[in-house]
Amino acid sequence: MVLAMKKNRRINNQPFRLFAASLALLVTLVTFFSFVPSVKAANLLICLDPGHGGPDSGATNTVDGIQYQENSCNLKIALAARKYLLEYAGVDVVMTRETLDKELSLAQRVAFATKAGAHVVVSIHNNSYSDPATRGSVVCAAASTYRPELSLATRELGKSILNSLNTIGLQNRGLLTTMANTSSYHAFYPDGSLQDYYGIVMRSIRSGVPGIVVECSFISSPADVRDYLSTDEKLDSIGLKIAEGIAAYYGLSKDTPYVTEPRIPIDGTHLTFDQPHLRALFYPYNGTTVSGTDEAVLANENGNVSAFLDYFGMAPQTKEYSCAVLRLKGTPGAKLKIYAGVEDIITPQEDFCYEITLSGEYADYALNLGVLPVWIKSFNFFQFELDAGNNFSVSDIRFKASAPSGALLPADPTPTPTPSPTSTPSPTPTPTPSPTPTPEPTPEPTPSPTSTPVITETPGETATPVETVTVFPSPEETESTVPTAAPTDEQPENTSLPAPSASQPEDPTEDPEVNGKSKAFVVVVIVVAAAAIVILGIAAVFIFSVPVRKRKNGGKDDYYNVE
Repeated sequence: MVLAMKKNRRINNQPFRLFAASLALLVTLVTFFSFVPSVKAANLLICLDPGHGGPDSGATNTVDGIQYQENSCNLKIALAARKYLLEYAGVDVVMTRETLDKELSLAQRVAFATKAGAHVVVSIHNNSYSDPATRGSVVCAAASTYRPELSLATRELGKSILNSLNTIGLQNRGLLTTMANTSSYHAFYPDGSLQDYYGIVMRSIRSGVPGIVVECSFISSPADVRDYLSTDEKLDSIGLKIAEGIAAYYGLSKDTPYVTEPRIPIDGTHLTFDQPHLRALFYPYNGTTVSGTDEAVLANENGNVSAFLDYFGMAPQTKEYSCAVLRLKGTPGAKLKIYAGVEDIITPQEDFCYEITLSGEYADYALNLGVLPVWIKSFNFFQFELDAGNNFSVSDIRFKASAPSGALLPADPTPTPTPSPTSTPSPTPTPTPSPTPTPEPTPEPTPSPTSTPVITETPGETATPVETVTVFPSPEETESTVPTAAPTDEQPENTSLPAPSASQPEDPTEDPEVNGKSKAFVVVVIVVAAAAIVILGIAAVFIFSVPVRKRKNGGKDDYYNVE
């Protein structure tokens, strides 16, 4: 009798086993389909940047009685490029501006892309030269050794776009790769290597993404204007070819979605360091290490704690946000030196050094950035120096219009009254501070009919470099081609990104709109997952309610008949 009961129990446990197996399958399917949308969401996000805007019309030319402005041409080409890029599967596009009246600095443009989480920045321009016979397309790309994979990506992407533009007859004049090593202008990346010259290119590299400037044609050339800029249809064709060049480089398809790793957006106006990609913004040197989980802990077992925090891709504007609030703790009584806002990162400048006495507990230290000289229009970086045997931690950094109540106020640095623009290259960062005069701004150059060629994209933001090279690159010249001439500022004032505030309602980094495809795929996934749940639920109920084996006992079903 006991054996029969155990046998029947084993037989009738099968529905429960089947139900458990169905439940496990259901959990697996739900987990899988929950993961799919997050993978799909990592589309290729392209930031298109129509150059100039607002009161800055860019280069102009009057041909056949009609005035053509670069501002308008750039915008129409970019809008067309967006339209055609969105025909590819797995592509989203953001634009730094979509109207003629919006004025943006180079810092604001790259910071927009940084906050949006863009994978690449493509700035769209049209060139100008004193010789009206000069025609064709040029792409400004990187040639630096800092983050060489990004530098290479700019050159390969530039070649792809130039080849595409060439298919509609635009002369391929090659890549323009210029370094910041002119007679009056030297600048360096955090590793001490020479910096790329053009602002969009340099800032994008420092933000961790490839960035290029596409000079589609020469607006100074009547022939280029008539052939490529004179109608909306012709501008549309340029946009199409830029889109096709980008698609060729990334291998985009209109049928198969492009899926990539997401790039995490970064808002430079409030940084926390509770994620690895945020702690990676520190560039430690001289043996310094950066660790931690909820904060950035900087230490050095064998020497001074030395680290650099790059802000070139975020660039809050000191005019609007004149206070930086750092939440710090460290070895009690240790003196931490913070160099702020100076572009020369190789030789720290005592003029802009804030000295802080650390506490063993976290405290807010408010640095008054308003004392920085007028030529520093945007905040560029922090450099930290701490004596050997000590350490410190950074919890977060916020930019404010004024110091919050309760914050500690270190003494303001005293700028040198008569600065001069000098800077000496150095192969590697040196932790020992040495005073260096600060540069005054060079007056913005004004192009004339007899000027040398100009690239209408702006370099970095200390002084306006002056070059004497006048040779224009031919199509056969390689990517190491010397610069065509002295670049001119893209904006009348090369100002930088203000963080979101009531006084800046038009800040492009505030909730950037992603002009991407509809998420129909996600809807399909949800529908499929819901159908799977319903089907498996019905199957489980059916299996549970129908006996696998029935035995008769007086005309009644008896699952546990005891003999």
